[in-house]
Amino acid sequence: MREEVKDILYDGEKILWEGKAEPFELLEPPFKNSIILTWCISAVVVIAFLVLYIPFHIRSGGKMAQFVISFVLVCMIPFVLSIRPITTRNALRKKITYLFTTERAICVNDSQINAFAICKDTPCKLETLPDGSSVIYMGEGAMKIKSKGSRDASVFRIKNSDSEDLTGMVFYGVKDAKAICKNFAPFSSVIEA
Repeated sequence: MREEVKDILYDGEKILWEGKAEPFELLEPPFKNSIILTWCISAVVVIAFLVLYIPFHIRSGGKMAQFVISFVLVCMIPFVLSIRPITTRNALRKKITYLFTTERAICVNDSQINAFAICKDTPCKLETLPDGSSVIYMGEGAMKIKSKGSRDASVFRIKNSDSEDLTGMVFYGVKDAKAICKNFAPFSSVIEA
């Protein structure tokens, strides 16, 4: 168990399970098509900028600094959108640890600890991934997340815009998730998607 988790446990709260996401391929279903589409659109935006802006820039006698600044600004959003699946995969592989305690689901990464209180009324569903591992969706906020958003949801916080309180939590790539949930009392009757 990580030392930083000991500091946030309530009196009498015990860790029942600790785990990490199973290794996975970046372009496995249902993520493959949306990732490839994002990469293609990003490439089209960059190419369109170069094809349209370079002749204009040359005709108008613009300075190199203007071109560089324009290029960076135009390429920033496509670049961020294109690398997000890679950074999410790396975070899930290396930085994130999941825990179930007697009272909460906890997600620990390098920069923060997120804890989500669980009771017998907390909705939970499992979704089986192509590699046999599962995604565990917990709480009302997590129930609204589609399969394509499960990786991102497991790295980022699920909350309402008007509150800092978590409305759900997602554990991605959990091996033997059905058995884990059945052993965790609040989820003894988990829904399988």
